[in-house]
Amino acid sequence: IRSNRELSGYVPPVGKFIEKGLKILVGTDSLASSPDIDIFSEVSALYSEFRDVISPERLFAAATSDAAEFLGISEQYGSISPGKKAALVYVPFAGREEEVFEFIVSDARDKTRMVEA
Repeated sequence: IRSNRELSGYVPPVGKFIEKGLKILVGTDSLASSPDIDIFSEVSALYSEFRDVISPERLFAAATSDAAEFLGISEQYGSISPGKKAALVYVPFAGREEEVFEFIVSDARDKTRMVEA
């Protein structure tokens, strides 16, 4: 969403995509069209713009398991499962369990830490 806005001033009609049953995926672009390539920043920007049409859980899946499936790498990435490669990020969270996805898609951006596996 940030790259689209920077390059064309256009924001995709995410609400219409969801309404039509299309799967939304989240990824990053290059530094030529975004201030960073941080997936948390991208998810946060998308959630800020479309929180009324996409749930935090759905947005989390769009950036993890759904994106890995689309790229054809879901056998190795996209979820935490036995036999998959570990590419993990630790996000400290002290809230209620039912608020974890909301936190990840809106407030985790500056609080993440890489986990070496």
